[in-house]
Amino acid sequence: MLKADGFDKAIVGVQVNGKQPVVVYDYDKCVKIVMAWDGVEDELEAIDYVEFNVIGSNFADRTPIFIRKHKSVKEIEDWDYEEDE
Repeated sequence: MLKADGFDKAIVGVQVNGKQPVVVYDYDKCVKIVMAWDGVEDELEAIDYVEFNVIGSNFADRTPIFIRKHKSVKEIEDWDYEEDE
């Protein structure tokens, strides 16, 4: 399984319904990890880093999965994912 270097504390599990297991990360925890790095000015910079350098990596069917955790179906339905783009 491939892991994103430096993001072990954001691992929430493993996806097991594909050809091989894939590590699953909590997206928001990844952003918080980057925010703690020296030289990172704010949340937007951390999000940009995670989006481009971590999530943007492509290793075909071995690419880690990044999820947003929600507390309810209603919260998922109300989340504006298009605003994030």
